[in-house]
Amino acid sequence: NTSAAVNGIFPVTGATHTATSSLPPAPHCGTLPPPPPTGDTTPPIATLVLPVGNNMATTTRKSSLPLVAAMFTDKPGTGVATSTAYWKNLANNATGVLAPSYGWLGGPVTLAPGLNTIEVGVRDNAGNLGTARFYAIYQTGSSAAAVDSRIPGLASVINSLIALIDELTSVLNR
Repeated sequence: NTSAAVNGIFPVTGATHTATSSLPPAPHCGTLPPPPPTGDTTPPIATLVLPVGNNMATTTRKSSLPLVAAMFTDKPGTGVATSTAYWKNLANNATGVLAPSYGWLGGPVTLAPGLNTIEVGVRDNAGNLGTARFYAIYQTGSSAAAVDSRIPGLASVINSLIALIDELTSVLNR
């Protein structure tokens, strides 16, 4: 076609429809978002704050932990994706979110009788997952003999601790 261009656009002739546009092409076609930044393969570092701090286990006679707190850092990296922070109890599949407030807080965490493995985690903006785990033992009776057989010797240690706590409690109540 040798027709004159209008605003740099040549009209189409001999067709049933003529379409013209002066808009530049879209930077992305379709509905997919752009890919995440490349090069960041390092997951965030998850650090437990409550209830265990530097300890890896806690024992309780309550059916839930009222609060779980963690810290997440992503150095060097793309930053933590705040909407992905979570806690999960692997013993009963209870889950919840961790909200950014003086660290990352969530709970209460419902416990199953016996050994509970609780995981906290977050993804960074590149999609890398960082996690940390701790263990909570929900003791439902006065003896820990039936708590869990997956960790040899755990029941005897717990029974000793429970006996010591009971003895200290009776001394303090005198």
